[in-house]
Amino acid sequence: MSQIFDYLILRTCCHAHLLMAALLLTVTQSLAQADKWILNPNEIDFGAGTSSPLNTGAGTPYKVENAVYKNGVLQFYANDGVVYDPAGNNVGQFANNPGAMLKEVAVAPGPGSCDTWCLFWLETSPLATLDFLYQEVKIENGAVVFGPGGEAGDGTMFGNVGGIAVSHIVPGTNADRDIYVVAFDAVRRFRLSSLGVALVQTIAVQTGGNDFICEADLSHDGSKLGWANGNRVFSMNTAPPHAVSTVSVGTSGSEIRGVEYSPDNLFMYLSHSVLGLRRWPVGGTSTQALSETNTYNRTQLEMGKDGYVYAVRNDGVLGQIKNLAVQQSPLNLKVFSDVATPVSPDYFGLPDQVDGESYSLFVGVPPLAFNSYTVNGQQVFDFIDPTHPPLLVYNCAPINLETTLSGTPSSYSIHVYSTDPATGLQISGPGYLDYMFNGTGVPPSSIDLRCLQGPACQLFDTAISAGHYTFAVVMTLENRCESLSMLGHIKVFAAPAPAQIGLEVNSINGIPCPASHNIASPCLAGIYSASLNFGNSQGDITFYQLTIDEVNCSTGNVIANIYTGQQVPVSGVGSLTALPLNGLVINGNMGFFANPAWLNRCLRITAVVGNPCGSSTDFTYLKFDGQYLGGSETGDRSAGEPEAKPGTGDTKGYLKAFPNPFSDELTISLFLAEEAPVTVTVVAASGRVVAMPCDHANLPAGRHLFSLQGKGLPPGVYTAHLASANETSAIKVIKIH
Repeated sequence: MSQIFDYLILRTCCHAHLLMAALLLTVTQSLAQADKWILNPNEIDFGAGTSSPLNTGAGTPYKVENAVYKNGVLQFYANDGVVYDPAGNNVGQFANNPGAMLKEVAVAPGPGSCDTWCLFWLETSPLATLDFLYQEVKIENGAVVFGPGGEAGDGTMFGNVGGIAVSHIVPGTNADRDIYVVAFDAVRRFRLSSLGVALVQTIAVQTGGNDFICEADLSHDGSKLGWANGNRVFSMNTAPPHAVSTVSVGTSGSEIRGVEYSPDNLFMYLSHSVLGLRRWPVGGTSTQALSETNTYNRTQLEMGKDGYVYAVRNDGVLGQIKNLAVQQSPLNLKVFSDVATPVSPDYFGLPDQVDGESYSLFVGVPPLAFNSYTVNGQQVFDFIDPTHPPLLVYNCAPINLETTLSGTPSSYSIHVYSTDPATGLQISGPGYLDYMFNGTGVPPSSIDLRCLQGPACQLFDTAISAGHYTFAVVMTLENRCESLSMLGHIKVFAAPAPAQIGLEVNSINGIPCPASHNIASPCLAGIYSASLNFGNSQGDITFYQLTIDEVNCSTGNVIANIYTGQQVPVSGVGSLTALPLNGLVINGNMGFFANPAWLNRCLRITAVVGNPCGSSTDFTYLKFDGQYLGGSETGDRSAGEPEAKPGTGDTKGYLKAFPNPFSDELTISLFLAEEAPVTVTVVAASGRVVAMPCDHANLPAGRHLFSLQGKGLPPGVYTAHLASANETSAIKVIKIH
C-alpha cells in the first residue's frame, strides 16, 4: 500500500492544475548553495575546492545545463534538452526543441516525494510564442526515468525572451515552491505543489519590453526578484506592493548577459556586453565597475557554495568575483558553454541554482534539523572530556529533554542507555539501562525522560540503585526522505539531602541573631555592616535566593519591595556565612543601605535555600540601629564577621576592616595575642590578588593597622585574608564608588 501511495504522489507532482488564489512568498534562508556543480566535462566540488573530469555522456560545447545531487551523490544531469544518468547514459530528450531553449533550465524537487524532481525551462516558438515547460525526472529502483511533462501552468505566453527563478520551500506548505517567470509583459508566479504546477499570480510590473532577457534570479532571502532586459537591470520586491527598482547600463542597443544577487541581498552583479562586469547597489542610480578589462561580457553569473559569484571569461576560463575584484578561479578550468541562443549572440551558461538553498538534502519535503537540543534548559554534549562533562541532573525532579525542530518528522524515537563515564561508550549488562521509546508525528517540545516507561517515572531508578549514573540520550527523527539523530550525555543522581535553612543575622556583638519573626524584637544591624548567615543550613544546598521588603517597624506591614533576587548558585553552605546586604546590586549599584537615611528603619528579609529537588524558606525582621561613626574603629560592623575581643584570653588573630563599605581608603585592623609571622592579602571576587598590605612580616603581639587605597579599584566585593602561624581568617569588604 505504501508503494502505491508513493507512486500516486510521484505521478502527479508536476501535473498542471489552475489555482485561482494568489499566494505570497516570504522566506528567509541563510547562505547555502549546491556542494557540487557540473560544468561539462568537469565536476566542481566546493567542499574540497577541487575539480575533476566527469563522464556525463553529453558533448561539448553546450548551451544550457544543470545537475541534481542528493547527499553529494549525482542523481542525473540535464544538458541541451537531454537527461543523462550518473554513468553518462542518455535517459531521453525532455525539450520539445533543444535548439529553441533559452539559457536557463531550473530544478525543483517534487513536493511530498523523496526522489522526484521537476525541470523547468522556456522555449521559443514561431510567431513570437514563449512556452513555459516542465519535465518530471525521478529515481525508481535505482534507475533514472521520466515522469509526466509538458506545458506548465497556462503554458504559453507572448514573446520570445524570458527568465526563470525557483524559490525556497514556501512556509506553511508541504515543501511547495514558487517558480517565477519573467516575460516581456509581466512577472508570473507559478506554484509547484503535489497537485502540479499552476499559475497563482500575474504581477503587472514593467519588465523592460520585448528586448533580450538573459536570466532571472531570486535573492538569498527570497525578498527580491532580479532580471535584466536589454541594457536595463531590474529588482522587484516579491512581497506586495512589488516595488521595482531599475537602472540603465551602457548605451541603448547594448545588453546585460547575466545577473546574480550578492549573499547579503544588497547588491546585484551583472555582466554587460560592452562594459563587462558591474555591481549595482540595489535601488541605486548607477553601477560600479569591477577590476577587469571587459573580458567577462558574454557570461551568465552564479553564486558558489564558497560565497563567491562565478563568471566565465570570454576565452572560457572560469572566473571568481570578490567584491569589486575578479580573478581566475583557483579551480583552473574552462567552461565549454558557448552555443548561440535563438535570440542573442553567444554567451556562457552556468547551472541555475536556488540561492541560499541547503542542497545537502534537495528533496520534496522540508529538511529535518535540530535547532536546539537541551536538558532542563542546559546544553548537553555528544562527547565526554574534562571540559564537556555530562550534565548533572537529579532523579527527584523532571529531567526534561527539550527540542526545537525544523521540518516535519513522521516519527521519532528516544534511546536512553548507560555509558562509561569516561568515554561515553555504551555499557550493557545487569543493572544497566537500555531503553527505546518510539513515537509518531512530531515529538513534544519537552519530554520528561524519567517518565518514558510510564507514569511512575522510574526509568533511571534501577540503574541508579546499582550505582550507574551516566547515560546517553539519543533522539532520532524520521520522515519519508531522511533520518536524523542528536545525542547528549547526562549524569543522573538520586535525590540529594533535603535542604533546611538556618537563617541568622550577623550582629555587632559577634553573636549571630537567629531569624526573628517578631517585629517587636527584630535583629539589629548597622547600615554599613548588615549581613546574613546561612552557615547553620542543613542538607545539600545548591542555591539561595533573597527578597527584601521595607516594613513598618511597629506593625511589620510591608511598605515597599526593595529587592527581589534571582537564584544564586552555590556549592554547599561554606560560602554563606556572611552575605553583606550592601553587596547586593539594587537600582544598579551596591551599597544601597549604606546611607544614614536608613537609620531606625526596618526590613523583612525572606531567604530561600534549596537544591533541584526542593527548597526551604525562612524570614527575619531586621532593624538598622546604628552606623559607622566616621573614623573610629569602634563603630564599624564589618561584613558581619564575629569579632574576637582583645584581652579576653583569645589567642587567635583578630581581623577587622573599616569603613566597610569603603570608597577612597580602607583600613585593615589586625590584633595578635602573640608574636607571629603574618601575611595579609586583599583578593577580588575573581580570585585575583589586588593588594598585599603585609607579606610574611614577623609582627609583635597587639594591634596593627594597614591601609589600602581604593582609587583605581572597581566597585565590588573583596576579601581580606589573614594568614599567620596560628590561623587563617578572612573578612569581606565592599568597594562602593
